[in-house]
Amino acid sequence: MSYDPPLVHLPGTRLTPEVVLHRTMNKLEHIKAVVVIIQWDDETFSIDWSQMKVSDMAMSSVILNQTTTDVVFKGGHPND
Repeated sequence: MSYDPPLVHLPGTRLTPEVVLHRTMNKLEHIKAVVVIIQWDDETFSIDWSQMKVSDMAMSSVILNQTTTDVVFKGGHPND
């Protein structure tokens, strides 16, 4: 049996996409649905989502907007 230790985000270091995706995948058994926004290396964005009710997708948009507003006005990272 192999063991994959969790990726750890060290305070003060850049939070990489790999760490975010890895820690999300570690919670897979508890995840009901996802919305993913990806910024590509050419500075374009794309979005994808799993099957979910339209009301849940709308709520995810509200939560993203509120979190973004909080970060802009309070600073820091939403997961710090």
